[in-house]
Amino acid sequence: MNRLAKLMNLIGIIGIMNIKKIEIEYFNGTEYKLKFDKGDGPIQRISELNDFLSLIDWNQVKEIEIKLYKGGEIKIEFPKNPKCPKCPKGATGPTGATGAMGAMGATGVTGATGATGPT
Repeated sequence: MNRLAKLMNLIGIIGIMNIKKIEIEYFNGTEYKLKFDKGDGPIQRISELNDFLSLIDWNQVKEIEIKLYKGGEIKIEFPKNPKCPKCPKGATGPTGATGAMGAMGATGVTGATGATGPT
């Protein structure tokens, strides 16, 4: 399940009316925040949520934090490489040596141009 789908699934379980704030943090430290007004109805909240989510580059999302009116907090953290969530983190091992390139043959000699005839 991708990042957006996980968030939407969680919002469906919690209920949008119980959410006070959603914070999204990128790997580079950039943060996006959406704070709902307590008096907003579900239609207003869904509209605000859709506008907010359209700004997000989901491949850059490191963490999603949802704060609830009752004081609860839910965090979802993501690995840096979304295509390989189980890849080990840390130093990259050495790569194999590249083999020697084969010798290149001599290029052909350019021939002389023909003489120009009378005009």
